[in-house]
Amino acid sequence: MDRHLDHHRLVFWIDGDPTYHELIDGHVAGDGIERGRCGREARSEGHECTALVAESMALRPCPECRRAGARGASVPPTARPGVGAERVRGVIFDTDGVVTRTATVHEEAWRMLFDRYLQTRAERLGEELVGFTSDDYRRYVDGKPRYDGVASFLGSRGIDLEVGSPDDPPDLDTVSGLGNRKNRLFLDALRASGADPYDSTLRLARRLRELDVATAVVSASENCAEVLESAGATDLFDVRVDGVDATRMGLAGKPDPALFLEAAHRLGEDPAGCTVVEDALAGVEAGQRGGFGFVIGVDRTGHAEALADHGADVVVPDLAWVDLDDDRRWRIGAPPSTEEEGARG
Repeated sequence: MDRHLDHHRLVFWIDGDPTYHELIDGHVAGDGIERGRCGREARSEGHECTALVAESMALRPCPECRRAGARGASVPPTARPGVGAERVRGVIFDTDGVVTRTATVHEEAWRMLFDRYLQTRAERLGEELVGFTSDDYRRYVDGKPRYDGVASFLGSRGIDLEVGSPDDPPDLDTVSGLGNRKNRLFLDALRASGADPYDSTLRLARRLRELDVATAVVSASENCAEVLESAGATDLFDVRVDGVDATRMGLAGKPDPALFLEAAHRLGEDPAGCTVVEDALAGVEAGQRGGFGFVIGVDRTGHAEALADHGADVVVPDLAWVDLDDDRRWRIGAPPSTEEEGARG
């Protein structure tokens, strides 16, 4: 059965160019223009054909891709070898936004923290209030240790606060005090509603266990253990490296690869044989900088190009797109339809 992406996209970084196949509402985009996996409008000229790639993934290429394919274009190579090329010996997952649906909880806690702080500051100094945005979260905070995130965001606004001490109370306006305030906001939300896991991630982790592939989970947060326990995901990972370890061992935060390298070390695997799975810009950059064999970016917020630009070898909308064959090589492709899953069951 012919399939296509519906309100989703798959992105590969091919020859330095982000390419994807996106078809909406009966194979036509919402603005009435059909777009192919190249990401360009069907009526554009001269774009490189990706029809064969699209067809191999059971996706319908746009008319321009089909015409280019008929002219004999070939499938371009991925920017870094990995998909189907090497056996995977270990997989290291980020936690928030990859294993659990807590990235949005973190973002909301950061928003509450900074909006309240910025409002109080604006009223005191007579400044215009410019609130904390999702773009601020991705660029300055996501994936970083709390205090680094506070300093990074405040620096982007030209605000210089005393660093303070980790023991600073949450109501003290220091970098540490604000970080501790954010942690309290996050924990209040976590304990009120719990942490929901991504089922596709749990399925992939179980598949890795079936194939005896070592697994690790990494987080800049000191609350990683509580998050995993709340989500019922603790037993799926051989190793956990989190913010508690980072503080105890003096490990630098992302985009430094120290957390991932420590996870690979505890797994007893060389980074080149391990895959990093991340949803944060700082995280995919850390995977790339650490010399890991493959970096999978998970795009749940519509920023696939930025993830690829920061170091992801492949970007998928969900880990349902990712599987390992019996020879421990990655396969990236559209998940089975509901009908196919039913037939398999």
